[in-house]
Amino acid sequence: MQKQVVIRRPLWGIMLFVLGCAVFVVAGLLMRQSEDSFNRLIGMTSIVFFGGGGVCCLTFVAWKPIVAISGEGVTVPYGWGKNFVLWENIDRFEVVEQEVHAESGRPTRQKYIGIFVFNSEGIVGAGRVSQTVSQGITGWKEVPAVVIALSFSFAKIENVMEILQEFHEKYKNAKCL
Repeated sequence: MQKQVVIRRPLWGIMLFVLGCAVFVVAGLLMRQSEDSFNRLIGMTSIVFFGGGGVCCLTFVAWKPIVAISGEGVTVPYGWGKNFVLWENIDRFEVVEQEVHAESGRPTRQKYIGIFVFNSEGIVGAGRVSQTVSQGITGWKEVPAVVIALSFSFAKIENVMEILQEFHEKYKNAKCL
């Protein structure tokens, strides 16, 4: 078994994202040329959302690993920091789903890997507030202390779960303090 596994977004996925944002920014620029004030508003919204949002996503998310799995524990980066959980504090991993209601009326499901722990106070970067917010947003009865989001990562949830389980079995009794 490897000492560390880092799961990242592939370069082609990041480039596809950049291309998609650029298309919407160009469309927004074209709409800004319109005489219709509603079209100009939509164009400006597109420029701000896909231009600004795309830059923020590239800056804070795209280049960071999705998850780093090591002999010490699991690190899940987010925009400005990271959550870290020691193996000995991890109770279990589960695939958790959030139902997202679309305007089309058909709900979609987002899947995440939830890390459930024995002691949420022992997590670097996470706290009760984030769990409370997550519970309110998702409606989950039991909220994982840390969530690994694999959306737009092109990583298969089953493969990541398998790696997590292997490392957990090997290192859960090791004292890494």
